Amino acid sequence: MQRARIASFLLNATGVEEGAGRGGPAYLGALQRLAETIAGSPGGLREAFHGLSVSDQAALRRRLGSALDELIALGEEGDPELFYAGLLNLGGRASRDGDSVLGGAIFQGLAEGPAEIRDSMPAALGRRALEEFNAMRGTGSAGRRFEYLARHFAREASDPAMLLGMGVAGTVFSATRLGVLSRLAARPAAWWTRGFGAGMAASAAAFPAEVLAFWGTTRAYGLAVRPETLRWDRASIGHELAGLGITLGCLKLFGAASGRLFDRVHGIDPVTGAAARLPAFTRFSRTAFQQIGTLGGIATGHYAEMRLGLRPQVSGDVFWTDALVTLLQFHVGGRLSHEALGPRHAAMMQEMALRTRSLELPRAATGRNPLPPFGGVLATAVPEGIAAPRPVREGPSREHILEMSIRNPDEKGGPRPAQPTAVRGGSGTSERAPLEAPFKALINALYNEELSPSERYRLSQELHQDLPLAREVYLRMRRTGQIPQDRTSHEAPPDLDAVLHRINLKHFEEVSDRMHDWQARFQFLQRELRERVNQGPKSRRRLMRRLLDSVQLKLLETRRYHHDAESYIGDVKGPSRKSVFSPQRYEKLLHRYNDIHERLGRYIEAKPELAKLLQRYQSVVAGRGAPPKAEPEALEAELRRSPLSAERQDLFRKAMGEGDLLLGQYDGFSVGLWLRDLNAGGNSRRSRRGWRALGEYLEAVEEVRNLLGADAFHEWQMAHEKLMLAESADRTAGPLLQQILSAKTSEDTSGLVGRFIAAVPPVAESLARFRPVLRASAALKWPEMRTQLIRLA
Repeated sequence: MQRARIASFLLNATGVEEGAGRGGPAYLGALQRLAETIAGSPGGLREAFHGLSVSDQAALRRRLGSALDELIALGEEGDPELFYAGLLNLGGRASRDGDSVLGGAIFQGLAEGPAEIRDSMPAALGRRALEEFNAMRGTGSAGRRFEYLARHFAREASDPAMLLGMGVAGTVFSATRLGVLSRLAARPAAWWTRGFGAGMAASAAAFPAEVLAFWGTTRAYGLAVRPETLRWDRASIGHELAGLGITLGCLKLFGAASGRLFDRVHGIDPVTGAAARLPAFTRFSRTAFQQIGTLGGIATGHYAEMRLGLRPQVSGDVFWTDALVTLLQFHVGGRLSHEALGPRHAAMMQEMALRTRSLELPRAATGRNPLPPFGGVLATAVPEGIAAPRPVREGPSREHILEMSIRNPDEKGGPRPAQPTAVRGGSGTSERAPLEAPFKALINALYNEELSPSERYRLSQELHQDLPLAREVYLRMRRTGQIPQDRTSHEAPPDLDAVLHRINLKHFEEVSDRMHDWQARFQFLQRELRERVNQGPKSRRRLMRRLLDSVQLKLLETRRYHHDAESYIGDVKGPSRKSVFSPQRYEKLLHRYNDIHERLGRYIEAKPELAKLLQRYQSVVAGRGAPPKAEPEALEAELRRSPLSAERQDLFRKAMGEGDLLLGQYDGFSVGLWLRDLNAGGNSRRSRRGWRALGEYLEAVEEVRNLLGADAFHEWQMAHEKLMLAESADRTAGPLLQQILSAKTSEDTSGLVGRFIAAVPPVAESLARFRPVLRASAALKWPEMRTQLIRLA
């Protein structure tokens, strides 16, 4: 009776594995012959096993391992309850060790085997086997299914075959898609070679390669580790490829859809990457859209497999349990795959992503000869944090920037197409020649006067794809006179590094202006908090006091950042490899200020009270390239009408030109209104007091500057800032100014410190009344604000 039970069970298990399509032929044949030997001989399982051939014994040991010895020992068990309990334990251990085929065969054989097995097995053990089998195939309750998935989560997520398959498949997909996009970009413009059509065509061509790469990698790993578990019949291979294709296809489709939806919700610009709507929430919404897209792809793939008979039918709660656990496995497996493949693979994938992005971006139409590959603008070349505060520029459309850049200045007709030429020298002539035409177009575009410094910088970053080649192209264009005429210089720079140095310098001026804008924001917050620090209940006043202290520290910090940025700009002595604006070193400097910008942004986001106050803020910092808000002639006319002496007028011009810490807080228009107001007062007491305070302040600042020198004047400016922030200048800024001056000069400085401290408040109080007008008119457009200011003044 014992032999019959074992033979029936093994035959049933053999049928399950053969139907699953997972066992190897040698293993299946050995099991079949073992079952026939047991059924036709009076001996036990041990005798039947030793009666097999050496090859059959080896096949069974390779497949079953230590489970074979346990099965042989169970074959000598006379108690049916102990026999079936041992089989259940063996199936559970096999399932936990990763052999789900053997575990499933044991559970299914006990739960749905012949009547002889079900009649001789205790009912409790039969129910347990059925529950385990239902949990494995997903037809039981959601709780048991989740328990089963949780037990196997770590092993499934860290499966080496899956990790290698994910890494190889992703690399193959990216490389194939990039290659197809490059080929399409070199063809004449059409709906399927540009834009959305080109992206769809490239993805369609790369998807089969990705599926085959994933399947081939996992199969190769299985062939190297456990070849006896693989089946190579047509049905098994078709089943695996169909399930893999459906899952990956749904993931790609929903990932692309979620990305498009994210761009639509936030109004993402395809070139600059800036968000037009809700930019503060993109850090969180981007992750949310990605997770929803991945979960939707997994759920749709599972549903499609169920409808096609590739996956068993399950209930709704089990369906979503499987989908959520699969999502977690993807995330953990993706991180493990990234770490396993190393930083070089990550850098290669990032480079392919940037190149693919450059090909997908909108580019100008250039008639029959469109811009060759890698001629787009890399939106990821500029850190998002630096470009984010920049307002949207008004002016001509940038849609045809590159088209205009390759146009002959003497022609008024269509564009002159860039003709690719061969690159001389070296063995890589055929590989590098296709890049010369887009590089020539990019170098021409760098001289386009309609481009802003940020746009020039983004274009210049594409030359870094092959900077040695770009240098050769520039020198050849300079020798043949193809470099456009620059109105700022009579001849072209000697090499490309000098051009990139100048572009980086102009771009960093905008970065410095962003720091100046942060400084103006914190000055605005300081004024607003000072008005509220004594209002409301005690808890509210305490909160305002803490915020004011924190904002004052941030104001000093941003003042230092802006001063450092200006010192970088002021210390430039010309292009050189040691300059911070050289192509080799500028990225590091830009990364530092990008981090500063992001840190300041997080500081504001973490304090809702400050973010609410900043909603009323309107930038009064004019960019270097922006037109001034007041006519210099009007300001100069008011200055000449003033009773200030010629020496003091020169000091005033110097203070305004070099950004004096007190006068530089106000734009030229506000200072012009102040001077007009003092001139209108004539010989009144208020006007005389204002002119006298301004003159004394200018002389004190100039004397300090002369004593300290240019290098140490930065320390004095910081002390000056603390003086304006301090409520009691005698206890805070006074000793600090005294200490700084004493360290730089041997003369008695007490009198100068006293003069300076006495000169600051009258000027600050006289100017302060022009600030509320600007703040109250923050919602008005500039022409209306200007009219209101003139009327109020």
